[in-house]
Amino acid sequence: MREEILLKKFNVKDKRVVIRKLDESTDRKINYIPESDVKVTILNDIPNIDYLPELVMATWNEDINEFNASLTEEDRKRFIFRTLQGKFIPTALRSIPITIRLENITFHDTTHIYRHTQFSYAASCSGDHIIENEPIVLPEVVKECCMEEYDEAMRLLESCYAKILNHGGSLQDARLMLPRTSTTYLYMTGNLMSAIGFIRQRLDLQVQPSSDCLVAIHLLIELCKKIPYLYYILDVNTPNGFYIKESTTNFASKWYKPLPHNAKPLEGHDIDFVYGNFEDVAGNKKFLEVWNNLVDTWKKNKEEYTKENPEILKIVEDCTTGDWR
Repeated sequence: MREEILLKKFNVKDKRVVIRKLDESTDRKINYIPESDVKVTILNDIPNIDYLPELVMATWNEDINEFNASLTEEDRKRFIFRTLQGKFIPTALRSIPITIRLENITFHDTTHIYRHTQFSYAASCSGDHIIENEPIVLPEVVKECCMEEYDEAMRLLESCYAKILNHGGSLQDARLMLPRTSTTYLYMTGNLMSAIGFIRQRLDLQVQPSSDCLVAIHLLIELCKKIPYLYYILDVNTPNGFYIKESTTNFASKWYKPLPHNAKPLEGHDIDFVYGNFEDVAGNKKFLEVWNNLVDTWKKNKEEYTKENPEILKIVEDCTTGDWR
């Protein structure tokens, strides 16, 4: 029946919400998925960014056409790279639109994502359509210690959801039974500056929840495919400034001891961390396997681009330590 509804041809006159009888049983099989099933898609084509040189030089240009005519192709590449580094006015990066779709994220994940106010959002609304047999995230630590209890709780909540609707209750009331690990999808619309900011903030294993880190690294992988110069500007092993700064104050959670890329700035500080090493916390070893595979994918993509476009290394050098720095 559900497949027939999904395949039915769209009719503008159809009701957007159709209430139907749901299965109230507590012995159903829950559709569990791992946290790693999160999916990130950039929906729009990134526009041609060859206009960036004239935009960032508008302050000094007396004649735009004359300026554009004066640039060699190599000049233009360096202007663009330096702009992506964030070394010119922020208006430049804000001029590049981006719309992202996130899938298989949890209701809990959305509470973190919405904090990025530079984006606008469109989302699936649990109060406006029936949620039935949708995937539920199964945290790795649950599999290790309380799978039976978790499964029972999920089945009871789904049964309560069905009973409320079958009893004549509203979707708005029934959705209060949905667990925080229920999955949903979300659209984020912003610009390149907001996307880079999201990645830099959420790509932090020692402060951010693992699900946030997964969204960030997937977005990093996809964004670098669209704008390959970003391979040489964003890095998964960049020291995490927020983690480093908060670890030296008395007003921070201080979950984990520093990973290698964060260790040097914290040398000499006597810090009492809550959990110790990240990999020693229950459930994290499996996450690290997934994480390391994604990091390897990003590195492999970067290596392939560099091999096919060796001139990029000279551009990076010029814009980092040369005259274009």
